[in-house]
Amino acid sequence: MVQATSQDEALLSSIVSLVWSFRDLAAECGVPGEPGDRTILRVMAVVQRSATPPRISEVADSVGLDLSTTSRHCATLGRDGLIERIEDETDRRAFRLRLTPAGKKLLIQVRDSRTQAIASALETWSDKEKLEASEILHRIAHEIDPKREKK
Repeated sequence: MVQATSQDEALLSSIVSLVWSFRDLAAECGVPGEPGDRTILRVMAVVQRSATPPRISEVADSVGLDLSTTSRHCATLGRDGLIERIEDETDRRAFRLRLTPAGKKLLIQVRDSRTQAIASALETWSDKEKLEASEILHRIAHEIDPKREKK
């Protein structure tokens, strides 16, 4: 077993602080008049990132929610015109999910809002510093979860 050092503890503290800061930033970067709930946005992001339109059970697994909660979120998104159900070609009893143009537009707005907030917070950083931070954060994410796609 690897022995944790004080540097490891300091890094963990910094990562936790970063996560909480980003959660606060994400909450502030909602789009007025649209769903700002992070869970709903996560559901939408999973649907968007999927190589093929996912089943609701796949979305639930990806966001770590039970099927009934995910179904309620998807029903809300469907009612709001942000997600749509499409027929599953392999199983006529099932359906798959995809974002509507309005759903795609909302995710772009949220991403742009968050990107602008990060740009403002780091406006004194050089491009080199931003690139180095990006590479380090990607490496940490990959080391924690090796299945995570390396970018």
